[in-house]
Amino acid sequence: ARGGIALIAAASCVGLIIGVVTLTGIGAKLPGVILPLAQNNLILALILLMISTIILGMGLPSAVCYLLMATLIGPMLGNMGLVPLATHLFIFYFGMMSMVTPPVALAAYTAAAIAGAGIMQTGFAAFRFALIGFALPYAFVLRPELLMLAPGGEIAPIGEIVLNVAITLVGIAALAGGITGYGFTRITPWQRGVLLLGALIFLL
Repeated sequence: ARGGIALIAAASCVGLIIGVVTLTGIGAKLPGVILPLAQNNLILALILLMISTIILGMGLPSAVCYLLMATLIGPMLGNMGLVPLATHLFIFYFGMMSMVTPPVALAAYTAAAIAGAGIMQTGFAAFRFALIGFALPYAFVLRPELLMLAPGGEIAPIGEIVLNVAITLVGIAALAGGITGYGFTRITPWQRGVLLLGALIFLL
């Protein structure tokens, strides 16, 4: 019963956030803010798109969030020379990642109830463990060979696919070690910094 009361209280707070996103129209306004700020800067455009998609995904179903962002922002990214499939996966992926991103993090509610843990603590723990997943959409966009596509959209050569998959796997392993502080054993802070820097280089 106590767990149910906590869940109801937390769900009420989430309802407030969803209501703000829906009633104020902030979701529809966010894409209009991205367009002038990006100014043909691909990385900045992707970061702003990620933030707006996550915020919008907190208040809308993932499919609706994807359709809205793909319609309003997709053409802009297409003009930057990105592979369309990578662009659409980027948008849809971050629409789903809102499920583990506080303060809403709806997927953490069930996990918290099962574990008997605090909802927000579970949400932030889920976010920390999911940080590796936040890097994958960027890899899709910057390395379309992961989707077996060349930068021009045609089928990529097998050698390029294997090379980029290997590079990305190394980057993901480095990122995981840097985030958790563990490799084969516990690693020192400076080693974590080196791993995070290496992950940035390999993934981007």
